[in-house]
Amino acid sequence: LIPRSPFVELIDNGFKPWVDLMQESRVLDMCTGSGCIGLAIAHYFEHCHVDLADLSKDALQLAKENRQAQQLNGRVDCILSDLFDQVQEKYRLIVANPPYVDAAEYNDLPEEFSHEPKMALVSDHQGMEIPIRILAQAADYLNDNGFLFLEVGYNDEVLINCLPDVSFQWVKLRLGGQGICVFSRADLLKYRTKFEEYLKTHVA
Repeated sequence: LIPRSPFVELIDNGFKPWVDLMQESRVLDMCTGSGCIGLAIAHYFEHCHVDLADLSKDALQLAKENRQAQQLNGRVDCILSDLFDQVQEKYRLIVANPPYVDAAEYNDLPEEFSHEPKMALVSDHQGMEIPIRILAQAADYLNDNGFLFLEVGYNDEVLINCLPDVSFQWVKLRLGGQGICVFSRADLLKYRTKFEEYLKTHVA
């Protein structure tokens, strides 16, 4: 997507201090789109096996082409999945840059965003339905010492307001950008009822 995700800085740092990607790890890039985040992880950390998951067949086809271009077929798998529906593994690290733009807000985005597929940007309920669905489900797909990194960009305050009883840890980004929160598996389980209550109240 345009502009570049602040996940770039986390990849440069190897997701330290939360995760050591220099050791053998399995990684899931949820809502992968073109695959750029997951493929960058696989490129720079040769001990990692990375799964790329997306609901869009077109996006996943592009991710496969990018995987081939980077010669990463042996360590990167592509999964056609509505979030975690078709995911079978457990991971040391899950990264997710899902749609988090409200439908009404979408029309006011800068012109460069018009070049991107709408489904890659827009989520219902103030843009928070898909991010909170990820928060509610991710613990089941993490190892005991696993972490989820979830990007919601400039809508970080919206997410906080949707989940006022959840204690968020936001990554401090030295190179700019905002809105990546990190949860351990233990904290995802701790707050799961809060995530589920939101979904039940606003989505079901």
